[in-house]
Amino acid sequence: CWLTCESEFTKFTEGYRSAIGSIMFKVMICLNQLD
Repeated sequence: CWLTCESEFTKFTEGYRSAIGSIMFKVMICLNQLD
């Protein structure tokens, strides 16, 4: 059970990171367009 819980948590954190990364990427693009 622990292995599946750990893998699910890893998947969740990876998804969270990619979501934050994509948001930051869009923000950076917007900031670059403002200049």
